[in-house]
Amino acid sequence: MLSHRTPPSCIAPNILTVARTIYPNRDIVFELPGVSFIRHCRSVLCYLTKLLAAFLLAKAPKYLEFHSDGTSRRQITMNNAIVRIAINGGFRNICLNSAILSEDETSAMLTQTMLRTFREAKHILKSWHRVTEREYPDRDDLKQLLPPISEMSVAKLAKGGWTMTDTCSPMLLFRKLWTKAVVEVAKAEDMEEHEIAIYEAGK
Repeated sequence: MLSHRTPPSCIAPNILTVARTIYPNRDIVFELPGVSFIRHCRSVLCYLTKLLAAFLLAKAPKYLEFHSDGTSRRQITMNNAIVRIAINGGFRNICLNSAILSEDETSAMLTQTMLRTFREAKHILKSWHRVTEREYPDRDDLKQLLPPISEMSVAKLAKGGWTMTDTCSPMLLFRKLWTKAVVEVAKAEDMEEHEIAIYEAGK
């Protein structure tokens, strides 16, 4: 219900309503979660969403497209980071983060913020590896299901991927700076010059 943006104060009554609808003649609910607990679950859901996004992006051999856009809520500017990958014979858009906050709204700062977002995803994936090794030391099968931490890299966009932004002046500059930053990451990860290709487009 949280993932469908149900207000926390409505979730407990919804649980009770569903239970009574399914079992009208039986009292199967003995305790309901409090509003404070449900609000805390929003943070857990946010972290889990980022973890699953990092998992899918690390599994992908390359990124087909990167897109970022911004919006304002209560005079606070937030940006998102969306990556398109090929999966199961089709495509899927992965939202790495939908509420990215920058120190300011300059294109240079936004570029650094996006790079930080990918580093955070790598850190989350690293934590997943660490917890799995600690909790399941004898389960090599579980460890093998997790992609290598090094595979969570923005350099995969340099394998013929596209950077898509709108055509306003700040985003055009961001697109230029972002492409340059991705190329630098790719070279730092020992990609050859002839292997690096990033295309730019506006909409």
